[in-house]
Amino acid sequence: MPDEEYSSPFHDDVELIPHESTLLRVIPPTFIDWSGSTPRFTDGAFQDQSEKNARVKFDLPGACMSAIVKDVLTGQGLDPSNVLERFGPTYGLARFPAEILRKRCSQGVQWDPRDWPPGHAVVFAKTRRKKSEAMKTCINEISEWELEPQQT
Repeated sequence: MPDEEYSSPFHDDVELIPHESTLLRVIPPTFIDWSGSTPRFTDGAFQDQSEKNARVKFDLPGACMSAIVKDVLTGQGLDPSNVLERFGPTYGLARFPAEILRKRCSQGVQWDPRDWPPGHAVVFAKTRRKKSEAMKTCINEISEWELEPQQT
């Protein structure tokens, strides 16, 4: 249920990150379920960093999670695998569509350029201070592997 008095400090950049965009998210091994025949994301893979961490470390206005706009990355001649080079083979890369993220999961996407990776953006809850469990589950359900991790 939305927080009725809540007004997000973020801006959903639909013009800069259109509905047709594919977003990528780095998934650390601690948020991967290895128990089946193929690795799966846990809902924790789509949690927000804390509001305090977002403000102090990244000068962002509230709780959010990092993502990458795939078209910007590839438009600079990079492959998604270039993102994972900094992390190692046990990390994976999830992908999800911006339009479904916005419409079904009640999330917004704000452009947040950084030195690395190109196309950096943040995903935020539009109706509350941070993602609910249902929102994280929703993102999990619409996500697929762009690059599967390797179990060592």
